Amino acid sequence: MHGGIPVMFPQFGEGPLPEHGFARFQEWKPLGVRLTPDGIAEAKLELRENEQTLKLWPHKFRLDLIFRLDAAGLEIAFSVSNTGPEKFDFKNGFHTYFTVADISRVSVCGLAGLKFIDYLIPGMADMEPRESINFENETDRMYLSAPDRVALTDGGNGRNIIIEKQGMADVVLWNPWIDRSKQMAGFGDDEYKTMLCIETGNLQEGIKLSPGATHRGFTRFKT
Repeated sequence: MHGGIPVMFPQFGEGPLPEHGFARFQEWKPLGVRLTPDGIAEAKLELRENEQTLKLWPHKFRLDLIFRLDAAGLEIAFSVSNTGPEKFDFKNGFHTYFTVADISRVSVCGLAGLKFIDYLIPGMADMEPRESINFENETDRMYLSAPDRVALTDGGNGRNIIIEKQGMADVVLWNPWIDRSKQMAGFGDDEYKTMLCIETGNLQEGIKLSPGATHRGFTRFKT
């Protein structure tokens, strides 16, 4: 799925489960839509274990997504509950795609001084020296314990987008660039020019969740 905000759970990246886990391929149950007294449009969705997920991952769980939309932006709350008898580990997050006018005129601020893992260079980890990160080639980096506020500047569209988060430790920047785009199914050869992924979540260490416990987090996008 190359677009929108695919949900990652209970795995990030490759591993024993399908890439980024199974949640993005499941049918979620809608729990209702309402307009709150303060004018926020709110929609709730739920996903629980089923026959298919238990074959892949033998744990009982409940995921809740709450979308809140108002004039200021969009917030997505993501909670994970352990409804089974045993502790489990999970990773979760949002693989958010942003449409931009021209990737050569895009920058991301707020990650300077952070340790990152570069997935394009095996074993590569370093500190980010740049106050403003620009994109001139393929990028696939995870920034660990990232701050809860990052800014995307889309120069071609003349707009700034603020990404705020809580309960989601890490940030990934991803653009496949020229060669990788040509290898990806369902992704146009030139689409790298007009997109950037800024992913938020618990993507490196993950979360250990005891029976009956719930982990909560959210990501907010505003201009």
